[in-house]
Amino acid sequence: VRGFAGDDGGQIALHFKASDSLKFELDTIYGDDDTAGDNGTAVSGYRPSVTWSTDGFSLTAGFESVKYDLTAGGNVDQTGYALTANFDLS
Repeated sequence: VRGFAGDDGGQIALHFKASDSLKFELDTIYGDDDTAGDNGTAVSGYRPSVTWSTDGFSLTAGFESVKYDLTAGGNVDQTGYALTANFDLS
């Protein structure tokens, strides 16, 4: 998950290799306490992805969601998708 966590925050990534050609990943980000000192919604973003690869080619698909309240009021609520391909030309 893109972004930076403050002093009380961080990121956690879980990786699972189902086989030599199939991998799963779940990334999360958690942030600081809000202005009231409450961290009840500490996990503010997640990004699951799956990668399939063979000799000379890989394909990754993922989803990302980030949602948190802004200190000055308002909130951020964004989602996105990605599809990438990698080719070995050597």
